[in-house]
Amino acid sequence: MKKALVIFIGILIGLFLILSFLDKGSGYSAEVELTRINNKFVEYSKDPKIIPDINFKQIFNRYRRFTVRYPDSPLTPLAHIQSGRIFMIQKDFEQARGVFEEVITSYDSDDVGVSALSEIGRTFAMEKDFDNVLIVYERIMKNYPLTDLGIRTPILIAQVYESKNEPVKMRKAFNDAILHYDQLIAAHPDTLIEFQSIRSKSICYISQKKWTNALQDLGDLFLKFPDPKYWTVDRAETTIKTINTIASTKLGNYDIPIRIYQDFLSQNPNHPFQKILERMVQSFKLLRDENIVIEN
Repeated sequence: MKKALVIFIGILIGLFLILSFLDKGSGYSAEVELTRINNKFVEYSKDPKIIPDINFKQIFNRYRRFTVRYPDSPLTPLAHIQSGRIFMIQKDFEQARGVFEEVITSYDSDDVGVSALSEIGRTFAMEKDFDNVLIVYERIMKNYPLTDLGIRTPILIAQVYESKNEPVKMRKAFNDAILHYDQLIAAHPDTLIEFQSIRSKSICYISQKKWTNALQDLGDLFLKFPDPKYWTVDRAETTIKTINTIASTKLGNYDIPIRIYQDFLSQNPNHPFQKILERMVQSFKLLRDENIVIEN
């Protein structure tokens, strides 16, 4: 329980929210004040059962005063969301959901709206009310389909059915997700949305153990989007490892990654990935020529 609480605290001050809001610029005084409130919130969240309700009420009021004092600050939506998370800590989920619904209607921003809606989904998950979690996911797909979370949501729906041990619904959800991603790919060619959709579709195929389909998508991802702007270090590392693992342990076919990496190198000379991909090609050629089998 304590470990779960620590993880939850980390979620409370979710980095992606803080960074996304800070990137838009904010006054120094607003940053300082919100940091002070957040620090106190984190302190109370470490063991909320021993903290008097009045203390949480004070933190809630501080967040609300912040939204009034800095109505135009890009940090204000975060403060508003944090005020709802106070009720989550106290397990007053109805109150929390009320605050998050308020956030959704208060700001003309898809990023803010989907963040608040995801918190509503989290409250239902904490109550193990997965039917309402699925309803929230449907709202996300309807209202915020092109946000990062919106694009990931079809996979999350399938994973809910997996966690509920409902394999028939899980398989249907993954198939529906693949169709959804195909539609996004067709509607948004050569964009980040297409990149994210191809990547998400490969996750569906991996979950279904459709290794050839997954490898095809991952290869297409590499070849179609060589621009480094699409690739964080972690994303590139994960993609390369996944290609290598599927090819070597699931399909036992070293020619596939050799072809993918050689095509990439020929089409993108002097690319930042050049050295690592050249080493990959050499390694797979050695495995192939020595007829070495890697067991799963």
